[in-house]
Amino acid sequence: MPDEQNAVTVLVNVGVDSSNAFPFTVQPRINSIAPASAAAGSTLTLNGDNFGAAQGTARILFGGGAAGTITAWSPTRIMATVPAGGTNGVLTLQTTYGSAVSGTSFAYLPRITGLTPNNGPVNTLVTIAGDHFGAAQGANTVTFNGVLAAVTAWGDAQITARVPLTATSGPVVVNVNGQASNGVNFTVLTPPASRPP
Repeated sequence: MPDEQNAVTVLVNVGVDSSNAFPFTVQPRINSIAPASAAAGSTLTLNGDNFGAAQGTARILFGGGAAGTITAWSPTRIMATVPAGGTNGVLTLQTTYGSAVSGTSFAYLPRITGLTPNNGPVNTLVTIAGDHFGAAQGANTVTFNGVLAAVTAWGDAQITARVPLTATSGPVVVNVNGQASNGVNFTVLTPPASRPP
């Protein structure tokens, strides 16, 4: 069913005579998206034309996967929250009348959502929870306040890494394909001094 907001009537006028009226729906157009890469939970802006005055049942799909939560809508701009379950690929606006309008490609940045534990001495095994780390480590890395860590397990939503011997308190960062995640603070604790026998 056509979107009434974008529906127009086409008439052909020849002299004083007019043809029969024919309904026509103006398709929306995506001109740009910003940013082109972001972590889940970030705000994305679509700029374009003919989006209509209200969202209706329209939605934005990320790489053909999850739909983003739309937070603002106008005829020329849409703002949405990037969903965690989406995939890298072309961003698509699915209109209320069933057609799909594709924009430019969108890429997910890795995101850390938590560290377990978030403090401990060097050599502690730390579980890093998040999303879009990738299925395998490859050349990707984990750093503790800039110091490269040894990784013992790697998955798209969870990594296990050991606190480096020279690490100091500061942010833990996951680097995937040259893109850095957000930093989450880890406190390096000094073990208690051993007592003489």
